[in-house]
Amino acid sequence: MARGRFDQASSHVQWMVIRNNSSFLQKRKLGTLTTEPNNLKNRNNFRFNGLVHPKVVGVEAVKDGKGVVFTTGSSKNTRKPAKRFRKTKLTKDSRRTLTSIRRTIRHTRYRKDLKMAALRRASALLRGQRLALTTATPTATSTKRSGKNTTTTTTTAASATASS
Repeated sequence: MARGRFDQASSHVQWMVIRNNSSFLQKRKLGTLTTEPNNLKNRNNFRFNGLVHPKVVGVEAVKDGKGVVFTTGSSKNTRKPAKRFRKTKLTKDSRRTLTSIRRTIRHTRYRKDLKMAALRRASALLRGQRLALTTATPTATSTKRSGKNTTTTTTTAASATASS
């Protein structure tokens, strides 16, 4: 037998095995969704599956909430999990982040079919982070100025001074 990837099943065979039996599946009324890593649209679909393809593209939020992590998978290291993925942290503004993702996919010719899905996912994550930062500030100040709490403490303090 020749050396190479012949001892490993093809991506189509792997898909036939896991398409109905996976711990990531979530069956809903509108269809079957999946929570697997590097699946850009969270659909249970061969095209977007992040487990069976040797080349994968993934976009996820950074832990601290500022920016995204752009993940590409190496087809050379499919049997070495520690070296399989190359993760790049993109924390600049949204224009530079999206341009970086677009250029990486285009110039390396790396899964061109997933380019728009990756850009949309990154854009949605960045938009959500921007909205979370702008809405967090007014919400915190509005809770401090609630009318009932302020009036109650003032009335209690005034009645305590009047009684003495």
